[in-house]
Amino acid sequence: MNDLGAALQQLRDIHLPPPPSIWPLAPGWWLLLIVGGLLLLAWFYWLRYSRRHAARQQVWGELYRLQQNYEQDRDVQAYAMGVSILLRRAAMVRHGRKEVAALTGDRWLAFLDRECSHKEFVNGVGACLVDAPYRRQQEVDVNSLASLVRSWMRENL
Repeated sequence: MNDLGAALQQLRDIHLPPPPSIWPLAPGWWLLLIVGGLLLLAWFYWLRYSRRHAARQQVWGELYRLQQNYEQDRDVQAYAMGVSILLRRAAMVRHGRKEVAALTGDRWLAFLDRECSHKEFVNGVGACLVDAPYRRQQEVDVNSLASLVRSWMRENL
């Protein structure tokens, strides 16, 4: 019994293993994180695409409406004013308000030329956008202006 008492004296409490650590993650968690990250990234890209697509559709619809109104009324002044406003709005969507909003006159036309491959805003048919909205009688080649505006929009939207 003495041997049994000595043996019992040498026993120690049961040591529990440490609780499981959260790190390193099991392979299933890694897979879940990767799939979740890819889904989140796809959602952001889809959101960006849908916003740009909606803005693009709105601008093209407005340009179509301006063209229809011109064909009915033959009001060059209203058409030029509408196109000028539409170009400015589209440029602000594409390049930001800070860069576009303060541009007027020749600086505005130079900006439009810089963003388009045709370069007809400063020295071509697009130059009428500076003063056509404010003049009563002015000869403007509306078809050429419409073509120039459409090409600018195709390149920038």
